[in-house]
Amino acid sequence: MRSLKVLAAVVIAGAVILGPGLPAFAETATLAASDAVIRNGYAASPSANDGLWYREDTRPGGSVFNTKTFGAPAGLGDGSLVLSTISDNVAKAQLMTSRTVRGTNLADVTGLSYWTYQSLALGSIAEAGPSFQLRVDVDGDLNTTTDVTNLVYEPYWNDTEGPAPQQPLAPNTWQLWDMTGGQWWTSKQITCGAFSVAPGAGGPPFTSPSEVATNCAGAKVLQIGVNVGSYNPNYLVAVDGIHFQSTTDDITWNFGPK
Repeated sequence: MRSLKVLAAVVIAGAVILGPGLPAFAETATLAASDAVIRNGYAASPSANDGLWYREDTRPGGSVFNTKTFGAPAGLGDGSLVLSTISDNVAKAQLMTSRTVRGTNLADVTGLSYWTYQSLALGSIAEAGPSFQLRVDVDGDLNTTTDVTNLVYEPYWNDTEGPAPQQPLAPNTWQLWDMTGGQWWTSKQITCGAFSVAPGAGGPPFTSPSEVATNCAGAKVLQIGVNVGSYNPNYLVAVDGIHFQSTTDDITWNFGPK
């Protein structure tokens, strides 16, 4: 997540899929992500069959909740997920899931997108936006954790600065971000043979999921989610329509209270 830019600067259908820890069936679905599937903390046993979302690394001063305050993008009901922080650099807001995605080969990911909304109600900066987190096990061995990294997509690095399609960040409106070919930074060092990407700490150097997949052949997805990182005070942003597509699955999460 941006650290004050100066520092960075329900229908289910399908066929059987193979692989340990994966759902019995491939899925094409829009899944309701109401308050009933949101939990505090971490999953005791992460699984692709776990339909819950977790406020994992949400810290004091950070909040994650569903609301109808900002409505939703067309076709996604009348509510959405809000991430907010108070005027304290320690505050952090995060929501993650392993549902369907855990164990997916990174090379099989074909589409990633989400809708975002930035409210100026708290007087936040004009370029505020929730980041998207793609948690990856670089060597594909889910029993080891030293090579786990977050690939992070941020709208403000992908507006007029990023690859096409481009759009300026606009407050108080819903915007769709196609992240598939975007600019991503990594939270930890990635090294696969001659391929190396240093941690971005909120900005460059950039990579992409496809570039990592090409050079780290065994890489697997562990989780996806959204985040407002520390050193981002007074954020009030919303998310909806998180979309994950692979060669076997096509899932959209529709957030909002019942």
